[in-house]
Amino acid sequence: MHPVRSLAALGAGALLLAGCSSESVVERGLSQVEGIEDVEIDSDDGSVTIEGQDGESFDLDIDEDEGTGTITTDEGTITTGESSEVPEEIAAVFTPPAGFQPQAASEVTEADSRAFTVQGAISGDWGELMDEIEASVADGPWDEVQRQDMAEGVMGGVTGIQEGDPGSTLTISLLMDESSPEGVLTIALMLPAE
Repeated sequence: MHPVRSLAALGAGALLLAGCSSESVVERGLSQVEGIEDVEIDSDDGSVTIEGQDGESFDLDIDEDEGTGTITTDEGTITTGESSEVPEEIAAVFTPPAGFQPQAASEVTEADSRAFTVQGAISGDWGELMDEIEASVADGPWDEVQRQDMAEGVMGGVTGIQEGDPGSTLTISLLMDESSPEGVLTIALMLPAE
């Protein structure tokens, strides 16, 4: 399993595992991730060490007080947890629709890039939300804005691209239930390393 793919898979699970105090629950949850060979838990300091099938090692540190999980690999780190705020890096370049309710956020740091993601609930009319998202991205610092309506009324996305070497990318995904005005909004910002 590619280290970056493992990092993303573990990052998605870290939020769920951050609130677990039972070692067996954590071990069972991590064993479901493809490519994981061994899990060692130190309940005294809240750390989890995971070994992949190709010998790569990941350290997952759970902070129960903060409700976050941090994964460290040779490629970089990812910190994820519950959040009711849009990360300031995203807020500086994009204003989400008024009905957006952030629930979780993550930050990935690698040698040559940083990524910030926030996800949460949203409600409203799919078409109106997509138009609002597209207009907000167009108001930002992007050289190119692309809109993709993958499934009308259900799934769509808007991407903002800032050209240059290195460049930056903002990706917003909207997924809604066909029979309901409720959905999930995911906002991801990729930036060059500082």
